Amino acid sequence: MCHWLISTKDGKLKQHCYWKLNACEQSDFSLSEASGKLGELLASSVNLQLRSDVPLALSLSGGLDSSAILAYASEQVSHLQTYTINF
Repeated sequence: MCHWLISTKDGKLKQHCYWKLNACEQSDFSLSEASGKLGELLASSVNLQLRSDVPLALSLSGGLDSSAILAYASEQVSHLQTYTINF
């Protein structure tokens, strides 16, 4: 699987692969186990990003990704400011 990027150089369009997954690993995880592992990894990742010497804020896009990040962050931080922008 290759994710393609179209860029302009010298006024011409050029298509090139910027990311490639070399192998897909098969696993013996059940859906429940995979879901639990994903939750653990997300919680760990969010926890690492919450390390700060200054107040934190989170931009809410209205999508599932920012909502999930907020859910995990709210388990770690007692007060977290959020904001959203409407166009």
